[in-house]
Amino acid sequence: MQIIYRVSAVLCLCVVLGYLQAEEVFSHKDWSVTTYSTDPKYIKYTTHGSAVWGHEFGFLKKAGNCHEDNIYVSWSSTVNKDQLENMLEREVLFDLEPDNAFFQFAVPHLVVNPLMEGGSLNIMLFTNYFPQFTFKPTLEVGKKISVKVNDKDPHHKNFDIPYDEFSLEGYIAARQYAIEQCENRTKALKIINEYKTAQR
Repeated sequence: MQIIYRVSAVLCLCVVLGYLQAEEVFSHKDWSVTTYSTDPKYIKYTTHGSAVWGHEFGFLKKAGNCHEDNIYVSWSSTVNKDQLENMLEREVLFDLEPDNAFFQFAVPHLVVNPLMEGGSLNIMLFTNYFPQFTFKPTLEVGKKISVKVNDKDPHHKNFDIPYDEFSLEGYIAARQYAIEQCENRTKALKIINEYKTAQR
């Protein structure tokens, strides 16, 4: 069952990144919550990098599994798209340091897309990893988190800027709002599914 869930998450996340219309529904300090009108199951709460604004760190929630936080990291690179695609479905080792704590996560690389057609800048998405339970409490008390591609990771050369820093100011409020959105959408989707079942 867990494998089926993870595989379906991968497929849906590809859709989320490339094809869905995103709408920012909440922001507090440096964090924002985004929903997708075409697929209301997903709620994203993220913040932007201080070195590169386009770098994002945060989490995805999925209606029906509101207690889970799926890590979400987007990163840019000017490395050739074909070379970046060699990393697809492979894990990249990230070092994460919220203030004085230290974690290492091997996060799957799921998507690479050019920022603009014919452009040299590509955006990569790393997700489908659910951090250990000790990670989230360190974010709640922290001020910032540094995210770095581990120097010894074989894909390190694919990152022009392998390090960025993200503010944790607003994380708690954004996560709480994402939980509320997720719970509301879970109830709404349950009602819709019950109605569809009754109509058969």
